[in-house]
Amino acid sequence: MIQKGFFQDLKQYITAENGALEMRLEKSLDEKLDQKIDEKLAPIKHQINDLAEWVQDAMATASDAHQTQIDDHESRITRLEAKLA
Repeated sequence: MIQKGFFQDLKQYITAENGALEMRLEKSLDEKLDQKIDEKLAPIKHQINDLAEWVQDAMATASDAHQTQIDDHESRITRLEAKLA
């Protein structure tokens, strides 16, 4: 005759195994989900990087243009001061 303790032990074992399987399945699903998300976001990240590079180039160009304008104004001021002196 099988003892009641055997069934309790079997139930505990099955419960523990189910928990372990659920954890492995959840981890696997999380990894696959992360991979899919990364695949979907890769083109967007690439576009963002391209846009950031474009903005940096635009800022550098604008800064150069502003510096040229400042230099031109300073040159005019210097010439006017020379004429007034």
